[in-house]
Parts: sequence; C-alpha cells; structure tokens
Amino acid sequence: FKSLAHSQGKSVTLSGNSYRKISGQDVFELVPYTIIDNAVKYSPTGYDISVSVADKSSSTILVVKSYGPRIESDEMISIFSRYFRAKAAIRTKNPGTGIGLNIASKIVREVFHGDIKVIQKDNPLNIDGFLFYETDFIVEVPSFP
Repeated sequence: FKSLAHSQGKSVTLSGNSYRKISGQDVFELVPYTIIDNAVKYSPTGYDISVSVADKSSSTILVVKSYGPRIESDEMISIFSRYFRAKAAIRTKNPGTGIGLNIASKIVREVFHGDIKVIQKDNPLNIDGFLFYETDFIVEVPSFP
C-alpha cells in the first residue's frame, strides 16, 4: 500500500508490535488489507494513514486511522453489511462494491470471534467543498501467548 498511497500523495505508517497468535483459519490478512485499501482509496491527498497493532491482556488490537467521507449515524451498523456503501462514499465516485468490509467483518466476528467497529470524530476537514472526517477502524481479536 505504501507505493499506491505515495502515488496519490499520501503515506501509510505502521507502528506497534504483536507477538501473539490468533486462533483460526489462515485468512486474517484480508482484514487489514481491506481496511487499509479503503483508507488509501477514500482519504484525501496529503493526509496520512496510520496502522497500529498492540497486544492487550487477552486480545490483539489493530487500529487503522485516516480521514474519510462521512458515515452517517444510521449507516454505522450497515457499513459492514453486504453491498452497502455510505452515501458520502458513493459521492466520492471512488469505485467500490460494498463487499470488502462485509467480508472483513465476517472474518473478524465469525472466524476469530472478535469485534470490528468504526468511529468517526466530528471534526471535519473541508477540502474543495467535500467534508472528510477522522475515521478509526478498530479490530479486536482474542489471542493467546
């Protein structure tokens, strides 16, 4: 993603360490792939995307922070539904099918028995008449040493 982001005037930074294992099928890498891909696709030019990972007492947490289009409060749960795209995401004219976050959610919740959520802060950036909001995708999965 670093080269794709760079070509769009963005950067992706990685931080944190995780030395734990998560129990489940070998598909977890699709989760950060999907979330980071969306962050690169929807974030405005010149704004960084940060990815961090940390181990807590019994879980591992992945956080992807970026700026993105508004997700209305009534869309927050639907964002993980198959074929759903937020209204503001559609207005960006970026391509999308509404499948990626659905698959990521199913992997996190059904395969790894974890949780995935999105939080947006109400501090928009107005760039050329389009509002972007600080957006955090947070994934937490149980882990073992």
